[in-house]
Amino acid sequence: MPLNVGTGVETPIAELAESIKEISNYPGKIKWNTKGPDGALRKVSDISRITNKLKWKPKYDLKAGLTKTIKWFENNYESAIAKI
Repeated sequence: MPLNVGTGVETPIAELAESIKEISNYPGKIKWNTKGPDGALRKVSDISRITNKLKWKPKYDLKAGLTKTIKWFENNYESAIAKI
């Protein structure tokens, strides 16, 4: 049975992209493909199953989780690549 992991808080895709850009210190611009279908403007994970089955709840909001994940990746990238 699949379990969604997330914050359970609706997040606009543009806000997610801007947060990743800011946290990773990406100096470039975000490019949006305006020629394709619009797709979802925002996303939210339904975490009710993981909350009910495992009594799990998120420890971090989206920005804090992204920060921890990106910093971990930046600090561990070289050693992870060496193991491949």
